[in-house]
Amino acid sequence: MLYAEQGRFTDAEPLYQRSLAIFEKAFGRDHPAVATSLNNLALLYTSQGRYAEAELLYQNSLAISEKALGRDHPDVAHPLNNLASLYNKQGRYADALPIIRRTHSQGTANKIVAFPVLLASQGQNLLDAAEVLTDSYEIAQRASSSAAAGAVSKLAARFAAGSGELAQLVRKDQDLTAEAESLDKTVIAFVSKPSAQRSAAAEEQVRKRIEEVKAEREKLSQRFPDYVALSAPAFIVAGDASTPCG
Repeated sequence: MLYAEQGRFTDAEPLYQRSLAIFEKAFGRDHPAVATSLNNLALLYTSQGRYAEAELLYQNSLAISEKALGRDHPDVAHPLNNLASLYNKQGRYADALPIIRRTHSQGTANKIVAFPVLLASQGQNLLDAAEVLTDSYEIAQRASSSAAAGAVSKLAARFAAGSGELAQLVRKDQDLTAEAESLDKTVIAFVSKPSAQRSAAAEEQVRKRIEEVKAEREKLSQRFPDYVALSAPAFIVAGDASTPCG
């Protein structure tokens, strides 16, 4: 990475390739560490304008990450955003736009990548001006949020819910969310081990519990739609005259 930052690409490339080979030998070709190495090498190729080679590596990195962690895992956003950035550099906005739409829906869009793609998509009549404004504004709002703001929001939700059945729902949902985050870390720990040290049964049990937690949260949301508005308020809509500014 140091050599790449210095523009010493011929020095950097064999080290990236060596790193990739080590991870593949130690963990196997489907390990998240391999995905990271592929992504790093693809970044180097992108810097050199070797777009065809970079695209293949980004796609391989994406496939490995999705297989190991699942389509909706936050770490999958790295190769997705980098692939969209690559397409943007090439002017391939029709290829980049579906990726931006996906990362936007998952809340993982990189605004530095998304904004130019959205604007260029309007220029090529892939989106109209209203869609570009709405998507850009929502991505900007997500980007401006923080972990501290999320914690304050959760605390506010508990207080606003009062002490009745809705309050119990708030606590239950937030506890399930915390459990899901813990389980997610457990999955990453599992897949980070060499194949010989992994337990397929244990991994399956954790993944099953993750799906159960998702289902429980969905049931709670369906039963108490008011809580959805309380715990996850909708974004301010661009151009909504009824929304006060200040």
